[in-house]
Amino acid sequence: MSLGIIIADRRTRFANRFEPDRDGYVYRAETGDAGYRVTAEQRDEFVRRYNRALDLSFVGVFLGMLSVTSLAIEVFKGPLWPPLPSLAIGAGLIIVFVAFEAFDRWSGNAPNRALRRRVR
Repeated sequence: MSLGIIIADRRTRFANRFEPDRDGYVYRAETGDAGYRVTAEQRDEFVRRYNRALDLSFVGVFLGMLSVTSLAIEVFKGPLWPPLPSLAIGAGLIIVFVAFEAFDRWSGNAPNRALRRRVR
């Protein structure tokens, strides 16, 4: 699966949380949840912010992968134990991807945080 497809899929899934309703949208974090009514402008702003956060997080993943690989090769080079750089790179990349997923969930939950005090 290419990176472009992953980005497009995440953007689509986030935008689909907003269902058209009369003169605006209803935001639902999960299917079946009670929704929050939002205006078209609010929906567009939430989607714009999520897309921006997604772009920045993918840049962060790329830089994190590059940093982890460079550091692991530099720190663990030498005759210590040949598989050590590979293990360090693998562990570092797992940390980078877990951090990405956590940030993606946090940024995808922005409408809930913004709307939680509103009456449904």
